[in-house]
Amino acid sequence: MLTSKESAAHSRFIERSRRYRESEASLLESLIEVDSLQLWRKMKYSSTFQYCVKEAGLSDDVTANFIRVARKAAKVRALRDAIAKRELSVTIARKITSVITNENAAEWIAKARTLTQKRLEREVAEANGKEGKKRRAKARPIGRNLVDLSMQIDESTMEKFRRAQELHSQCQKKLSELDETLEAVLEFYLKHKDPLRKAERNVAKPANRSQDRPIKPKRPPRPAGVTHSVHARDEGACQEVLPNGERCGSRMWIDIHHIVPVSEGGLDIPENLITLCKPHHRMQHGHH
Repeated sequence: MLTSKESAAHSRFIERSRRYRESEASLLESLIEVDSLQLWRKMKYSSTFQYCVKEAGLSDDVTANFIRVARKAAKVRALRDAIAKRELSVTIARKITSVITNENAAEWIAKARTLTQKRLEREVAEANGKEGKKRRAKARPIGRNLVDLSMQIDESTMEKFRRAQELHSQCQKKLSELDETLEAVLEFYLKHKDPLRKAERNVAKPANRSQDRPIKPKRPPRPAGVTHSVHARDEGACQEVLPNGERCGSRMWIDIHHIVPVSEGGLDIPENLITLCKPHHRMQHGHH
């Protein structure tokens, strides 16, 4: 249960989010109007873009997105209405401006409302005929110890890349950028597959020495088969149910949680284990 202070903060956030969406739709309507009137000409600007940046103080990126959506919405009434009703944000609407027409508006608005961003971008790319031959990968030096790497990869390879990023983030206990993930993957491969690396490790390996250290009693390790079963069942994603009824689904920084604690006789069996992200795991144990 939320405290009165927390409940008030939540209510303010929801209300301000609602007002933000309303103001976004209103700004788009104003932009359609000033663009159609070509106010930029009368005010001695070179374009609507320059007018928005100089008069309204909008950033280049925001201005470009709003202009693209405004001009498409002026032609496609259904898109304009969907934004006015706050069914679509300007950011999402921008993703379908290259494909939406009066004839297919219902189809693309439905996709924009229901598909994930990644899937929507894929559908738009397919509709635009951008699926084709991959360009050859290029590596170009751009400074000391820095190379600009440009390549195209298929979706399944990108999914592997993202999964590796999640796993590396888990190990690092912080978000791993894609370049850091690539470095870690290459290092891992060379460590295990490069015969030169293996030879160097063998030469540098010190003689075994017994050490008189006190051994700390540890909890017996969970059987690997049980861990694998839980990962497969939960698909490596946090199973915590959010207030809106959906599951968290985060695959970064995950732990396996005992539903009945070990201290209370809980067993290391799949039925007593659940995958949680670290924040939700800490909440289960009363930490915030």
